[in-house]
Amino acid sequence: MNGNLARTMTDIDLDQACIPSNYSRLIARELGLQERDVADLLKLTQLSVDQFLQDDTLLTPGNNSRSCKTACIWRRMKP
Repeated sequence: MNGNLARTMTDIDLDQACIPSNYSRLIARELGLQERDVADLLKLTQLSVDQFLQDDTLLTPGNNSRSCKTACIWRRMKP
């Protein structure tokens, strides 16, 4: 791994909300999740459905990762 990239990755504050929620919403939409499924998507985060659906909400890298992983798992389980 490039030394600059390794240093940059260690400088990321995983607790700082910096990722717009629309990225996670886009991923969920592409995976076929509906608005009624959002509550399940957010179970492992500290976000409410209302917060997640607001355009100005920022997610922490951890919350973004958890919501994306949950969306992928949900999609595999859905018939």
